[in-house]
Amino acid sequence: MFAEALPFVSAWAVMTGIYFPNELYLHNLDEFAGNYAAFFLIMLAGSAAEIVLLILIFWLFLPKKIFKVMYLFFAGISCAGYLQSMFLNGTLNAMNGEEQTWSSQTILVNACIWIVIILLCVIGGYHRSIVRKVCQLLCVYISLIQIVTLGWLLITSDVNNRNENEAITNKGALELAQEDNVLVFVLDGFDSSWFEEIYQEDSSILEPLADFTYYRNGTSQFAHTNNGIPYMLTGTEWNPDDINYAAYAYENSDVLERIAEHGTDVRIFTDLVLMPESLYQRMDNYSDTVVRRYKIGETYQTMVRTSMYKTVPFLLKPFYEYYTSDIEDITYNNDIWSIDNDLLFYYNIVENGFSISEDEKSAFRFYHMRGPHAPFYLTDDLRYESTGRVATYITQGKSSLKIVYAYMEQMKALGKYEDATIIITADHGQGNISDSENREKPDRTSRTLFLVKNSGEHHERMKISEAPVSQAELIPTILKAFGMEYASYGRTFEEIPVSEQRVRKYIDIYGNYNIAYVIDGHAAELDSWSVESAVYY
Repeated sequence: MFAEALPFVSAWAVMTGIYFPNELYLHNLDEFAGNYAAFFLIMLAGSAAEIVLLILIFWLFLPKKIFKVMYLFFAGISCAGYLQSMFLNGTLNAMNGEEQTWSSQTILVNACIWIVIILLCVIGGYHRSIVRKVCQLLCVYISLIQIVTLGWLLITSDVNNRNENEAITNKGALELAQEDNVLVFVLDGFDSSWFEEIYQEDSSILEPLADFTYYRNGTSQFAHTNNGIPYMLTGTEWNPDDINYAAYAYENSDVLERIAEHGTDVRIFTDLVLMPESLYQRMDNYSDTVVRRYKIGETYQTMVRTSMYKTVPFLLKPFYEYYTSDIEDITYNNDIWSIDNDLLFYYNIVENGFSISEDEKSAFRFYHMRGPHAPFYLTDDLRYESTGRVATYITQGKSSLKIVYAYMEQMKALGKYEDATIIITADHGQGNISDSENREKPDRTSRTLFLVKNSGEHHERMKISEAPVSQAELIPTILKAFGMEYASYGRTFEEIPVSEQRVRKYIDIYGNYNIAYVIDGHAAELDSWSVESAVYY
């Protein structure tokens, strides 16, 4: 009986435990940090154990007739799952925390296809040996074709030509210079409307920001992180003719090199994939010898969930959603900087404390944090809420601010707060702002958080400015704080007049579209926004 059920159960296990997890890894090498050989062995061993365990449970605890029904059911979901992943899914959005939906009609038709396939396999296979034989052959085909395809992926991938021991570490994250300290906290996806919602609900959140100026009429250059971080680190103007903006930006900017040549200790805390090799290999907090260890059980569970998202019907996909942060969480090394788990930074701050470098006169620190970017796992009292059902963009936004506040408290204890320039901002505000058929205006605005405290700045409460600022002012403000020439890069935040009639651009480049928005007026007013150009793929 074990051999009788083996082809049917194996098809499902090979598909969800071996093929799709390995395909995801090999197609997204930048997203997976751990060693591939170890990953493959975990998935292989887990799938083999799953096959044996399932068949033994069915065999030992179910009557013979029900045993046959169960393995025929696996034949049905294997065939339907293969069909779903190959032909029925269409284009699935990147799992970055933004919800993907399907129409009720699509969900209903899709569910009916599944029901028909499962009923044909179970009822037809139970009563007709020829149907059962066809189901068996289909399951063997699904297993073999995926094993062969995986072999080809292994041959053609460059998995052996990368160094999984590379990482941006925490080294220097809690070290300040003796004199000039310029700190930029990037709370990913923090929209100004969310910030206003937070402080209108709880005004005490503003108390640590008394010395800051809040620019509520601020915009980012880009709508998403992959281009937003390179822009913030380079100030390179967007070139619509260049397909790879990030590469173009770094090739046409020497800002960070200039700051380093000024005698400043430069440390960027973000993800490797957001910086060029020529930059991060020169930083003291880069290492190519880190060791990442897999959480074995979590690795298998997470990767099966990613497979289920591809193979189950639309009706069930919300139960198997996953995010890029889940992929990062299958490995661990607490010395590595994480842009997905701000609690690691918080624990480092409160447990290890700060130091002042004996060698460095000035320091530039750029901390890219998760902020209130979806999915939401942090409560407002800095607890990790794994279900994602309690935390919201509000609670996670408050938590990210509290982490920055904890950092500032350490600075005050060392007497390094008052003379520091501190910028609390984001790489972008709300990401996808158009979800209707309207091709002339977006459906909502996107305002990037800008909180700025210049060196020596002090006032009784947080100031609010309506000046039409943008991320273009970030580099000049940083350079000015170090006493460097900055006019060739533009103006600082405080140099933008409130009364200036300024036209700003906002570029939304995603999987299947490229939209350039123009903001002619206050960024909080939807009427100020219009589409300048749009390309849909």
